[in-house]
Amino acid sequence: PNLSMIEASMRPSFCNVPFETEEVLPENWTMTPNPSSEHLGHVLPSEELYTCYVDPLLYRNTLISNPNMMYLFSNAHYPLKDIDVMAWLCLSYITGDAKLPSAEEMQRRNKLDILEEMDDFISRADCDFCYFAAYDDFFDKKIIEEGKSWKDPNGEEYNLISMRLGARFMARSMQDGGYPEDIGNFTKLNEKGERMVQMNFLSGLARGTLDPDSEDSKWRTFRDHDTNGFYSLQTGTPSVPLKDRWLDLDEKDCGVTDCAETVPPSIFDKKVSQLPSLDLKKDEEGPNLTDISDLSSMDSREES
Repeated sequence: PNLSMIEASMRPSFCNVPFETEEVLPENWTMTPNPSSEHLGHVLPSEELYTCYVDPLLYRNTLISNPNMMYLFSNAHYPLKDIDVMAWLCLSYITGDAKLPSAEEMQRRNKLDILEEMDDFISRADCDFCYFAAYDDFFDKKIIEEGKSWKDPNGEEYNLISMRLGARFMARSMQDGGYPEDIGNFTKLNEKGERMVQMNFLSGLARGTLDPDSEDSKWRTFRDHDTNGFYSLQTGTPSVPLKDRWLDLDEKDCGVTDCAETVPPSIFDKKVSQLPSLDLKKDEEGPNLTDISDLSSMDSREES
């Protein structure tokens, strides 16, 4: 966003300014093993890290040097939802329902969040150039060995874990901001939280599964994706398909079928693992946490 009207020292970088690695990672830090560890080994981090969730000047949407300045922006996985949750969190700070820690404590907690990002495959590849380059070299070698159609068999798992990390950050903010919805907490998402992660994953497939060499490439768009697995998290009402192919719809068409005749009953009587669209892969041991007491709900709320 254009923030040129704001004094330079009060402008957040929106994650475009790096952290110095030696200032945020412990000495001799190593990443928690993942399926790529056997191929990549231990990759030394870059000297600078461009994190996805933590801004060097901000602590959870507030300017560390002047917490009266607050900025709303979203993370990559749940943009609209995240903005709404962060608005509630900022309001909670303003009304005093949630207390902001000292500047030193803000910095310390930011470092803990960076450790979480660095233990997530996709987040680390985004913020650590050395790790990205190491995986890119591995990927190129597999393409040469297996052909251009090779895909990492762990790709879906990496995406789910990364999306779950974004949801866990959101769940923490929901709790601290008194948001009127419960998807779990930073330590563990509940059933609703897992459903949200699942739909976000399926949404990514709408673009990720488009094949320019397929027979339907002349007409298929991401809007022609199968609606199975999409539904309201509040009511359980499933999504309905378009009346026709997206490119064949007339401007006068509303784009959906008659809901009264086509919408099946709520799916809330089914568990996530019973839904047909995706068998969620969960971490049996839960997410890797650093100091759970600090991360599960970092900002204390006054008792009502």
